[in-house]
Amino acid sequence: PISVYKQHPVLGHRMLKPIRVWEQLAPLVLHHHEWFDGRGYPEGLSGESIPIESRIIAVAEAFDSMTSASSYREPVSLPDALQEIRAGAGTQFDPAVARIFVQLMERGALEVLPLA
Repeated sequence: PISVYKQHPVLGHRMLKPIRVWEQLAPLVLHHHEWFDGRGYPEGLSGESIPIESRIIAVAEAFDSMTSASSYREPVSLPDALQEIRAGAGTQFDPAVARIFVQLMERGALEVLPLA
């Protein structure tokens, strides 16, 4: 059976789909944990079969997760997080999305906002 944690994309999809203003976003939420190499969840999609928006969300969410304080681990540095994104390119992440994200971060074109 699928773990409770791995159910969150399905639950998010179910919550958004009936709301007309959000229904087009529901599939993007559903697929944001699919891996580019097909090892993700919930459907095991790979490559271009994953919506591009979901591939972008995957990189952004992973970066945020790595660099934000949580109850179970300390945040990693910006350089370490970017290295992890690079390392996951082609497996966890779309290589083009990962490359562009890293380039934009290194140029300072993306702003990291602290949670208040």
